[in-house]
Amino acid sequence: MKKLLADKFTKIFFIYICVLLLLIVYATFRQFIFRKYFRVINEVIIYVGIACILIRRAKRFSEKGKAYFSSILIIVIACMAFGARLLFDTDRESVVFLKEEKKIRVESSFIMYYEVNYYDYANAIWYKAFPRIEENYDDGDPDQWIYTDYYDENGELIERVFAE
Repeated sequence: MKKLLADKFTKIFFIYICVLLLLIVYATFRQFIFRKYFRVINEVIIYVGIACILIRRAKRFSEKGKAYFSSILIIVIACMAFGARLLFDTDRESVVFLKEEKKIRVESSFIMYYEVNYYDYANAIWYKAFPRIEENYDDGDPDQWIYTDYYDENGELIERVFAE
């Protein structure tokens, strides 16, 4: 472990990962979800940090080999990160005021699926884990509303209102 944390950058990156893990544990116990931009920024920092550590550890390569290794590593990590983000993250977040309360609106859409959830706003980093309002639409079309569910602060269903 001492050899792994030999340089200053690796130590700082290790501390950053530990703080991030503590934030994740705190958010889990408090039933919060991180905002999308916070997740994306942390993912980019982690990918870049891992790439930098691997490039620094590539001592056995010649200078030309290090350049090739670095280029290939950065391209592979970027493709994996952005490919996964494009494939699996279709949610759009926005802050809205609903009945004079600040809410986080999360629009989820995928093939033949469209849903809008409203969460309680906690702060700029996270929001409450349980949706307060959930709107469901048919065939992925935001104009074909099916029903809306209303939940209390513990995530228990209060009322379901169907389209007429």
